[in-house]
Amino acid sequence: MDNSEDTNNITYNHTILRATNPELRKQGKEFINTYHSYIKFSDRPSRKCYWNLYENGEMVGVFALASVFDKPKSVKNYMLEYNLKSNEIANNIVFCLANQQDKNAGTKLLSLVRKDAILWWYERYGDLLKAFQTFILPPRNGAVYKADNWSEIGLTKGANV
Repeated sequence: MDNSEDTNNITYNHTILRATNPELRKQGKEFINTYHSYIKFSDRPSRKCYWNLYENGEMVGVFALASVFDKPKSVKNYMLEYNLKSNEIANNIVFCLANQQDKNAGTKLLSLVRKDAILWWYERYGDLLKAFQTFILPPRNGAVYKADNWSEIGLTKGANV
């Protein structure tokens, strides 16, 4: 999938690629371990989908989804309110960007991934993905998610919630 836009006479072409083979997953793992500010790559024993993110052909990020984390009360309440099952929600386990030139690359790439995630989740697991979740570690404020119209549903206590 791609998204091209001319901004201030500079054309940025944003593309995503599903990490469906060992080489693409290795590239993603190395990118996370090199550039992510507070986590290293971890292979989780759950459903998971990884995308490598590109700007003008250069890798600038990794995005990944895994099984929902439903322990925070705000998540449980949201699931009850909207009658969502665990297999209908994916948890954004990593969104790492580095060296992108377009100041809006994060939002543009997030939009591409979110749209493709619904298709790929169904192809891989046979479930209709209806919601996404993510956790923001302060001092970050989730601006890229807010720009993509994600809703803040609550705050966690950080542990044992």
